[in-house]
Amino acid sequence: MVASGLQTLKNPSTVEVEVWLDGEYIKTITVGAETLYPLIEGSDYGTHTLKLVPKSPGLELFTFTFG
Repeated sequence: MVASGLQTLKNPSTVEVEVWLDGEYIKTITVGAETLYPLIEGSDYGTHTLKLVPKSPGLELFTFTFG
């Protein structure tokens, strides 16, 4: 499984985002541009809960790809 998200900032600064999968903390990413960011990688296909927690305001999420 690979999950990627397209994040857009309302301002030019960066935003730290925590990535959680099924209630387990995975990592923190720094978002600073309109691009796809790899969020999760693995081979455990099935039903999961992906939670993204921005640490400051100004983040918009638009597109996710899973495959």
